[in-house]
Amino acid sequence: MVRNNYFRPWSEDARPAGFADEIVIHRRKQPEPRIRAVEQGSSDIMNLDKGGLRFEPAPLARVLNRYPGRVSVGPVLATRFMFLNVREPPFDDLRVRRAVNFATDRARMVELSNGPSAAEPSCQMVPPSIPGAAPYCPYTVAPSAAGTWKEPDLAAARRLISASGTRGMRVTVWTDTEKVRYGRYFTGLLRRLGYRTDLRVVDVGYDYFDAISDPDNHAQIGNHGWIADYPTPATFFDPIFRCPAAGNPSRFCAPSLDRVVEAAQNVRRPEAEAARARAERRLTDLAPAVPLSSDRLSVFTSTRAGNVQQNPFSGKSRSRACLQQWSLRPTPLLLRKEAVTPAPCSLASAGRSPISSWSSASSIRRLSEDGRGESCGCPGRSFRRRCWLSCGRAAAP
Repeated sequence: MVRNNYFRPWSEDARPAGFADEIVIHRRKQPEPRIRAVEQGSSDIMNLDKGGLRFEPAPLARVLNRYPGRVSVGPVLATRFMFLNVREPPFDDLRVRRAVNFATDRARMVELSNGPSAAEPSCQMVPPSIPGAAPYCPYTVAPSAAGTWKEPDLAAARRLISASGTRGMRVTVWTDTEKVRYGRYFTGLLRRLGYRTDLRVVDVGYDYFDAISDPDNHAQIGNHGWIADYPTPATFFDPIFRCPAAGNPSRFCAPSLDRVVEAAQNVRRPEAEAARARAERRLTDLAPAVPLSSDRLSVFTSTRAGNVQQNPFSGKSRSRACLQQWSLRPTPLLLRKEAVTPAPCSLASAGRSPISSWSSASSIRRLSEDGRGESCGCPGRSFRRRCWLSCGRAAAP
């Protein structure tokens, strides 16, 4: 990726020219070679992330403990959750949906997501870092006005399940091949709550999302996730929890909630923020899902890289570091030594030395297979248009 020779900074304070003349992207699937390259200075940046796969604890701990000053941790406008099908027993009973929310150990969910450098516990769909978010967590021991999760309340969960009369029902937990650890956790949790459980594992990607979206499969509960389409709370309602219910695996449809969300879009602050907070609380109370965690992303940089900033809106499938803001000390050994054939889309940046970036093969493939942009793992074929990764848009200065 080379400099856009036509770019001129409109403001040195808001968007300086930067330093990079070239960005070289190396494709490596395994994290160890990427970590070594950044440690040794032959690469300048990498995401401490495997696209949702479990990162090996040892290399991750080594980086976090040995190089704390070279790791930038930033929020991502993304939420991991388990959908609950409100049209399938036992989750057609609100008491059961709330019980599972009370019983879920969200600290364990953070561990399964690679730890606090990759996630933080959450009881609600809207990430805390999104503008206008209002923290709210009724599903914890000793809920407080701060809206933070503390620990699971198994006693409250068992009382609700006992009142529902659903103990002993069969529940099948759905998961994909890259999230089996979440599926195993919830089969065990539901078994401890008194249900007979099975685990259904489907190939990751469209096969999985097509399967849970097919009403003939009667999927009761399964793993899911959502990345913001735009930086407002409304993106976590539409389309995954909005009428008509055919577009969301929870089969959840509440016209009254839809009206509140729509009204919040048509008023100004502070009325809009208050309306969004009411909608978020209402969605949380109706419990069509079990929010698990809000994502974070850790970026590991070389010693010559500085002023690295992250954009929480961009998500894990896109380049989140503000490359045009980097400061890099020129290193002659890097000039052409590591050059490889770059992806066929250009990222405009400015500078005086190349940036070398390591990323997973899957994330680079999304760039290189289609110069215009392509779907980046949206939940179901019908949503592809909502999740385009456009090289042209990413390259705009």
